[in-house]
Amino acid sequence: LDDDRAKLYQLRQWLQPLKRLSRSHSVAVVHASEQVEVELEQAGLNGHRVKVQEGLVEFLNQNQPKLLLYPNQNVLNFYANRYARGIHAWVSHGESDKAYMVQNTLKRYDLYFAAGGVAAARVAKAIGGFNLDRIRLIGRPQLQDQHQVPNDFSPLPKALKVFYAPTWEGVTKPTRYGSIDSHGIAIVTKLIEMGAQVVYRPHPLSGTIESDVAQADRAIRELLESANQDRQESHFIDTTEFGWQLDSLDVLITDVSAVAYDWLATGKPMLITKPVEPEAVLLASPLLEAVEIFDVAQVSSLDSLIDTATREASAAKSSIGRLRQQYFGDDVNPDLLFVKAVEEALKMQESLPTSSGATSRELLPFAAGARRLNLLRYPNFVLREAAAAMKLWVRAETQPTAPLGYPLRNLYAHFSDPFNSRSLAPVARELYEMAKAGDQLHLATNQVSTFAAVSLHFWWHNLIGGFKKHSIIIHATVSAADAEAVLKALSPERVLYTKDHPHNLKMLRLNGAEHVLYRPESDPNFEASHALIMYDVVATNSEDARQTVRSILAAARPQLEKFGSKPA
Repeated sequence: LDDDRAKLYQLRQWLQPLKRLSRSHSVAVVHASEQVEVELEQAGLNGHRVKVQEGLVEFLNQNQPKLLLYPNQNVLNFYANRYARGIHAWVSHGESDKAYMVQNTLKRYDLYFAAGGVAAARVAKAIGGFNLDRIRLIGRPQLQDQHQVPNDFSPLPKALKVFYAPTWEGVTKPTRYGSIDSHGIAIVTKLIEMGAQVVYRPHPLSGTIESDVAQADRAIRELLESANQDRQESHFIDTTEFGWQLDSLDVLITDVSAVAYDWLATGKPMLITKPVEPEAVLLASPLLEAVEIFDVAQVSSLDSLIDTATREASAAKSSIGRLRQQYFGDDVNPDLLFVKAVEEALKMQESLPTSSGATSRELLPFAAGARRLNLLRYPNFVLREAAAAMKLWVRAETQPTAPLGYPLRNLYAHFSDPFNSRSLAPVARELYEMAKAGDQLHLATNQVSTFAAVSLHFWWHNLIGGFKKHSIIIHATVSAADAEAVLKALSPERVLYTKDHPHNLKMLRLNGAEHVLYRPESDPNFEASHALIMYDVVATNSEDARQTVRSILAAARPQLEKFGSKPA
């Protein structure tokens, strides 16, 4: 579920495997983008375009799919993930050692269809409380795909054909692996000097966040176009379908990216750039230990690096062959593993209870007050700008909180739409009672209206209580980067979410804390759904919520706690 044209590559990776699956199973693609319709028609797949969320809810209730596959972690998946009558599985859009592959939000899917043993080990090491029984190994079905070489690519017979495929800049610093603005121009310049034929394919999202990346990308394109004009060479700026490059090109230069793992299956030489961002997370992995990771200073020696990688790849006992087995399993037909995982998931779906909890009723639209947003965004904007001008509303990313210096048990989080007072009132009362008990309170919120309401509540009750000094520290947490900054500074043992809301995913994606949905029934609009799967613990006295949690697959089920059964 993604309405961004630049992310169509995530769907394209699965078109051919899904087409082959449709020979034995009923398959359709549910989407929210007009652009997808063209792709599906060309692939010969059924598609259903829906409006999120009303049209999606109607589709799910009418068609009752048994298995839902997700190629990305988009926040819009939240609305489909609430559907309780099917099994939800994450298939990703490529195997890699990016931090993205071990986000805590993998817990919002019943199953993870992982490529191989390395993926399973990666999750086991990085994600606390993830039951490995949720993992099904499917290899790489895309290895069966057929791809046509584009008509406008003219291979030079005697030239070394180098595929430079850098990734994008990423949303946060830990995922900033891209090399376009660091290594890129130097790499392409050196390859042209070497007489290599360059196929340049930047990630579709390159330059969408950082202007420096967009500028470097333009410079690389101009460099290649100039070389083609001046020397009548055939460097290729690649905007075509991915796949043909694996058979047609000789060497890969990429970043920490899924492209490296697709290339791994070819057994050909590759080089990977070392990120210049000091906070970029480089997970320990067999591939990154075996392949040359080169920094900017080594670009001048690119010819010798390529020679070394070529000799090693062609050696009789190549490490590339062993790596392929580690990442994608035994060299069998990957479609068989994929179909086996699908059929296993369908059997699991048949065992879901249908007499209680969310599985016993139709899915209702998420009651988030979305219809009011168009009217409320104007006063919300005014309030936010006023609070920012007075330095009361300062986002955590721009002014990080200093480390506390003492262990923090609980970080409360209230993410919502603006002026969501019905769910906020009981939360504010409870937070004040916690403060009266002597707790050091920290609250993360994405709304300045929440900040204002909670602050006013504390001020008023302190006033009528005789000028008491009960306080709360509120952290402006609007973006994923803000959430990361807050958790890094506070290092809480637990995050207690006081409302079940899609914006919770900003923090839920992060490892290191226990994620607890805390008394969701205090929100008058709360509706228990399969989305409760994404929390480690659901602390609730709502019998409907408890029944809904019990209806989730045992391997993926959150822990249940009754409110009041132990101290918060």
